[in-house]
Amino acid sequence: MKKKKKSCDTLYINLQKSFIKIRSLFSDEAINPNKLDAVLGDLRFARKQIQKYAKRRPRKILTDCIDTLFEIIEEGNREKIYDFSDLIHNMPEIGIGKRSFRSFGKEISAFNIKYEEFYFCDINTIHIQISKETIQKILKSSKVNFWAMFIGGIAAFIPPWIFYAVYILGRLTDGRDDSGFSILGFLATLTVSIGLANIFFSLAFQYHGRKFSIITLSVGGFALALSSYMIKNPHLYDPNISTFYCVSLIMMIIIPPLFYPFFRLSVETWSNRKRRISKSRYRNLLKGKKNYWWFKALHKEANLGFIYRLNKAFTILFVLTFTLTLLTGLKKEMVLLLCPMHILFYTILAIMTTFHCIQENLNVHGTPIVFFSKRSNRVDGCILSDILMVAISASPAYLIIILTQNIFT
Repeated sequence: MKKKKKSCDTLYINLQKSFIKIRSLFSDEAINPNKLDAVLGDLRFARKQIQKYAKRRPRKILTDCIDTLFEIIEEGNREKIYDFSDLIHNMPEIGIGKRSFRSFGKEISAFNIKYEEFYFCDINTIHIQISKETIQKILKSSKVNFWAMFIGGIAAFIPPWIFYAVYILGRLTDGRDDSGFSILGFLATLTVSIGLANIFFSLAFQYHGRKFSIITLSVGGFALALSSYMIKNPHLYDPNISTFYCVSLIMMIIIPPLFYPFFRLSVETWSNRKRRISKSRYRNLLKGKKNYWWFKALHKEANLGFIYRLNKAFTILFVLTFTLTLLTGLKKEMVLLLCPMHILFYTILAIMTTFHCIQENLNVHGTPIVFFSKRSNRVDGCILSDILMVAISASPAYLIIILTQNIFT
């Protein structure tokens, strides 16, 4: 088994070298035909080997790379050949496990826009019994593409919103709902709509994968069913406790994903400026779950100090707080435990947001605090915007305190 894996890895490495050779050949003014024939022969051999030994997904992606490259070479557009070989030269790393196909999304999108093509558009699509060529002809017109996506997207959103309006809003007690379950139903409806729209977008080769559809439809459907059931049976819950439950979960789903990515970008900026760690080295140090979420390898090499402990506390507290809230948040006695956990969590998030603002100012302006800066007729730094960011990241803590007071007064 190990021998087979090693031979496959060698195959992927050799394929990567062939793509790089193609790129190098078409970067020169004069192409050596003998070298080109030799590389094309290597690619044909690699394709046969991939068909035999590669796993299903890498096989589909890499054979598509090779076949498309041959088609573009036949077209004879040297710039296009160079750009395409530059696009795909790292794709064999998908087979080794170093990269994912999704990580090439921006490069693929830029290439397709530049040459008005639909390369790799069917890699993540679900299997719908309709001709790809037929759809491509329809979507060649930008106007048709826009209106097809616009009308189809609206159509995908209509059914769940009709259900929400007729069933959930129709069952609100006395025309009002103090529990927060109507808010949960609203967000659940939005989630289901996004899942349905994602399935429709597969027709236009904008599909984000089966997992995305399954997660959005299942999570949204469950939350929608829960919201409907609880609103239908108001005697089962205390309005103040259920409001705490729904709002606290919703805040944890919305606020941290908005602000945590800023912190991670700032860690990269800090490690590059303070420890001289290049971007490629930084990416290599994030491989593996512990290295990605806790910066374990990065901390070992660059000594992140306070940053490392802050991030670790944030990720652990997020999992604990969210899980406990989800499982026990409707019990009154648990609110006394959950309230300080939420406050601590959002306090840490506010500190991380402050760290981001300071690093951004240092990176752009060379000073941790920028009262006001204007460049090229636009504001690119202001202390008020930094304060607003920190305030928004910390605001759920204040909301949690108010909701807790309502429960015990």
